[in-house]
Amino acid sequence: MHSELRHLKQKMFLIVSIDTEEDMPNWRPQKTTTTNNILCLPRLQKLFRKYSIAPTYLVNQPVLENDASVNVIRQLAQDEKCEIGAHLHSWNTPPLSEEEEQGQATYLSNQSLARKKEKLKNFTKVFQQKLGFLPTSYRAGRYGFCSQSAMILSELGYTIDSSIAPLMDFGADNGPNFRGHTLQPFWLKTQCHRKLLELPVTIDLVHRFPTQFPELYFQIPDWTKIKGVFHRLNFARLLWLRPTTYTVQEMKQLADHVLTRLQIPVINIMFHSSEICPGASPYNTTEQDVKEFFVRLETIFSYLMPQKKLHSVTLSEFASLCAQDEGLDIFGKKLLYREL
Repeated sequence: MHSELRHLKQKMFLIVSIDTEEDMPNWRPQKTTTTNNILCLPRLQKLFRKYSIAPTYLVNQPVLENDASVNVIRQLAQDEKCEIGAHLHSWNTPPLSEEEEQGQATYLSNQSLARKKEKLKNFTKVFQQKLGFLPTSYRAGRYGFCSQSAMILSELGYTIDSSIAPLMDFGADNGPNFRGHTLQPFWLKTQCHRKLLELPVTIDLVHRFPTQFPELYFQIPDWTKIKGVFHRLNFARLLWLRPTTYTVQEMKQLADHVLTRLQIPVINIMFHSSEICPGASPYNTTEQDVKEFFVRLETIFSYLMPQKKLHSVTLSEFASLCAQDEGLDIFGKKLLYREL
């Protein structure tokens, strides 16, 4: 852990975690995989330096298989103000299942225990071969995370995961259901003796009602359109700290809600590397879109860093801070151990 982190007691923290992956113009596996967006990362890192942001780039298999992309990642890895972690898309990380061979997007959480182990071990080995060190932070592609994955990550020496998307249910796509999870970080209880911290993506229902309201909110059928009315009237909004799909005002509202109302001293912004390259994702399809995206980043960073006085650390740095006393100094109490 960097020496300057040792004095950070009772502070509030900003994590910026980027799924650093192949180009996906329609969010589907491509017949020919490209990683052109990786060449845009130095521009992003320049912005991070301006605001003293310590990002975590979570890279996946296609990035590591492309020499030009690996060169960019290696250059980023030399910057002390960033971390290179791991990101796994099951559909392009060997060994592939039959449906993955056919080009279907899949969740690692739905694979057998044996295949999960093979994929995570093979990927971690490739990561070390290409970059010269082992990753310690991780996020599953499409949030495909489960207790078996947690156990394997612990065995492989990872110290932090950021795959849980609180309050989200991906069951309609045969994915995981995180409806019962909150923003609160916790230690993942596994059979491995090593500690593995879970830091969820910052997502929450921001509302003006009593504490019990979220449980009622998620029982409202979507066809009633009641949730849309709540959103338009600003009574209740399910918000992400994701600059691609949320406005600066919405992200400010969520950050204030988490830091002040919930008194959770850490927020975790996420987005995809493909979203900073025109046409590499479904969102920012033109250079003007990308420029506007960078403006949103600058605006929210200037709010969170100089104004809110957050301290930016990488995922693994945050795990190291929590491991010193199981989170007591940061959260005022020891973090709980939980099973998924």
